[in-house]
Amino acid sequence: MDSVDPSKSARGGGKRRERRFVRAFTLIELLVVVSLIVLLIAMLLPALGSARNMARQAACASDSRQAINSFTNYAEDNDRKYPDLSQNPTNPSQGVGFLYWSYIEWRDELVENYGMSRPMFYSPSNPLWNSDDFWTWPNNTHSVFGNFYFGSSLAANPTFTASLIDQPPAGDSRAVFARRVGADSYSTLLWVDLNRQFPPGVFISANRMGITHLDDATLLPTGTHQGHVDGRVEWVEGSDVIEQAVHNSAAYFW
Repeated sequence: MDSVDPSKSARGGGKRRERRFVRAFTLIELLVVVSLIVLLIAMLLPALGSARNMARQAACASDSRQAINSFTNYAEDNDRKYPDLSQNPTNPSQGVGFLYWSYIEWRDELVENYGMSRPMFYSPSNPLWNSDDFWTWPNNTHSVFGNFYFGSSLAANPTFTASLIDQPPAGDSRAVFARRVGADSYSTLLWVDLNRQFPPGVFISANRMGITHLDDATLLPTGTHQGHVDGRVEWVEGSDVIEQAVHNSAAYFW
């Protein structure tokens, strides 16, 4: 008797195709998955935004420290006097009227000889300010920076210092801001994030952000970096950033 292969007998003596069934997602299940993905993204976005802002603030603070170091190095080479960014170096009788303006010659001197670079004049938190027309303004004569500089003759001008809210105490004869390294002054500020209204009452114009670190909800500063002559850079919370001076149709906040 011939033996019978039980496997062939079970298959009816032939090869039968195996059928594989794949269960498809229903529309409801697909919508649930998409909803979960959207929810996760919504939960992660604020954290990512916060991380980006912190990174920009850290870069801004680092640039401020390097800028102060450049100003100090210039002073050490020039009778300990800080560069007067508000005065025309080729014509001392001419000057700018804003703490965030300077002359091209000063900009180039600091870049070519004292280690500064274009990003150090602007904060990564306010990229609109770092534009070619501000870097060279308006006819290849001036530069508009993204910071206030206090080591200049403009900052020492009585018209400007007299408008300060934070006035020195009565009888204090010191200069408000230092013009030289080691000078005894009432304020030690040298390089501060730009927060300005122009005209007063208007922080944000059609294409410019007059706030370096902007709170999107309130359209006010979240805070500002204050750089001091000794190299310290401090973060001041937005609630403490107040109007300090109104000069030449601009209101200054730090």
